[in-house]
Amino acid sequence: MSVVLMPTFYKEGGGSLKILLESASILRVSHKVLIKGPFAEADLENFEIPQSLDRLSKIFVVIKAMKAFFCEINAIKEIKPDIIYVHDMPSLYYYGIIAKILKIKVVWHIHESEIYRIKRKINFFLSNKRIYISKFQMQEKDKSFCFIRNPVDLLDIDAKDIKYISNTKKIAFGIIGRVNKNKNQKFAIDFAKRTKNILNIYGAIDDYDYFNELDINNKNVFYKGYLDLRDILCDIDIVFLPSFSESQGLAFLEAIANGKLVLAPSIIAFREIAENIGYEKYLYVQEDMDSCQEKLNMLLSIEDDMINNFKDKVMEFYSPLKFRNKLIKCFENISNRKQI
Repeated sequence: MSVVLMPTFYKEGGGSLKILLESASILRVSHKVLIKGPFAEADLENFEIPQSLDRLSKIFVVIKAMKAFFCEINAIKEIKPDIIYVHDMPSLYYYGIIAKILKIKVVWHIHESEIYRIKRKINFFLSNKRIYISKFQMQEKDKSFCFIRNPVDLLDIDAKDIKYISNTKKIAFGIIGRVNKNKNQKFAIDFAKRTKNILNIYGAIDDYDYFNELDINNKNVFYKGYLDLRDILCDIDIVFLPSFSESQGLAFLEAIANGKLVLAPSIIAFREIAENIGYEKYLYVQEDMDSCQEKLNMLLSIEDDMINNFKDKVMEFYSPLKFRNKLIKCFENISNRKQI
């Protein structure tokens, strides 16, 4: 039985962490899987690099970081993993270097959206195998990869719990995702105010400076923090995802799979989903209020049978069973080979 170590710098919540935990659950059937946070063995659980330091303080931070690094090496020597399986960029760099020192295989499950600007040679050097979740991420010259779309789960939601959209009342939008500039909550707020609808913002706050700049008035724009997806979908009419970029768009898929329509821009990740499920014509031009209004009007006229068709297509392309089978096969191939 191979030992798979899954270190992560992810904060609590978020779709990427959800996929990491799902992957661990699947692999535990045939592997010994260990999940750990950074610096755990170094007694530095609360270690952070401050944003601004004087020169003397920087020296102490570097010393502390080096101590953590060598403690991690010793801890991983004790664990003796056959594979280090990372899902976030900091883990790739930090544990990729450790893996090179200790001659351990590294699998990188790529949740990055702007894959082309990433230092490709460095990332390929630090990882023995890549798992791509979207076709647009894939590199032509990559000869060691698996293509595995992230899975979507169906939630147990009764019909009586779902809000139905009506042209005679205000629409309740819900924007899901960590609060930061990339998720573009500001555009959603401006659109909700222009159309005199309601916007609920869900998710942990990544950037407090950005959050404090948002015009959240608690009249038609509300911040509701981190809630369970089922509660969110029961609380809103349409999921609004104005992001500038996404690696795949799990919130998009989960909304459609559970009977909610999505108002989203035509960014590359969403276009890939839309092409798979026949949703292309409902994507608006990014940052264009008029285009967004036009696509909203189209969504309001969609019939139930079309919504059901979207749901079926999502589960066809992004099914948990396909994810499970492909992930197991990917790791079987890795475990059975001395070099990858």
